[in-house]
Amino acid sequence: MSDLQDFLCVVPDVPGTLNARLEVRSEHLANAKRLGDEGVATFAGAMVKSHTLAEGASAPDFLGSTLVVKARDHEHARELLSKDVYVKKGVWDLANAQIYAFKRVI
Repeated sequence: MSDLQDFLCVVPDVPGTLNARLEVRSEHLANAKRLGDEGVATFAGAMVKSHTLAEGASAPDFLGSTLVVKARDHEHARELLSKDVYVKKGVWDLANAQIYAFKRVI
């Protein structure tokens, strides 16, 4: 992977897709674990509106996801994201994803 560099990916959710997110979350997490085990994803997590659940809520108010992936360039990073079930099921708004070349310090 020596020709690969880090890219910070900030991927918003499409509004109103909480149910779809929860339906395929286990598949998404299994894929994230595989990418982590392969060294392709080195950091990943959900962005949420608050660390506490709203009264009566069974899940956080998800805003999207943030990942650091190893890729050749911006297009390769976007290609990696496009294979995730969250894109295929319309949860992630890939058209509005922000992808930045990233220089890791720690």
